[in-house]
Amino acid sequence: MALVAVVTSVGGHALAGGSVPPLAALAGFTLAVGAATTSLARVRWTPARLLAVLAVAQGGSHLAFEHLAPVPGPGGDLRMVAWHALAGVVACVLVLRAEGWWWRVFAGPACDLSPAVAPVEPPAPPAGWTAPPPGRPRDPALPRRGPPLSAAA
Repeated sequence: MALVAVVTSVGGHALAGGSVPPLAALAGFTLAVGAATTSLARVRWTPARLLAVLAVAQGGSHLAFEHLAPVPGPGGDLRMVAWHALAGVVACVLVLRAEGWWWRVFAGPACDLSPAVAPVEPPAPPAGWTAPPPGRPRDPALPRRGPPLSAAA
């Protein structure tokens, strides 16, 4: 996710006329974004959540790129906002597609990543317990409760 977020941020920033930081600064920025996204690896991504996180990432990327490679003049015009917004949407689509592909390929029936659940054994009967003798099957039309047969006769 970090690589997609950084590449789309650089693309959106450059297409809007902004500066692109030097490669060394960009590599360091990518490592920082990678560390941040690794901490979010266990989050279940819905499109809305992912879009919100990527919008924040686009804003942070814009500020970082302006700091790493400053260009004289305004850096927050409407064109810049539009390109960063488009870059966020593109990144969201790419990440969701890649995640869907990942789970189809690697988490199919052949590779079940869910924890194994051991079958539950019924508890052993208490010591000294004997099973009741087999009797005739109960007629479902007869009520279950009532006096014992010996008392009814």
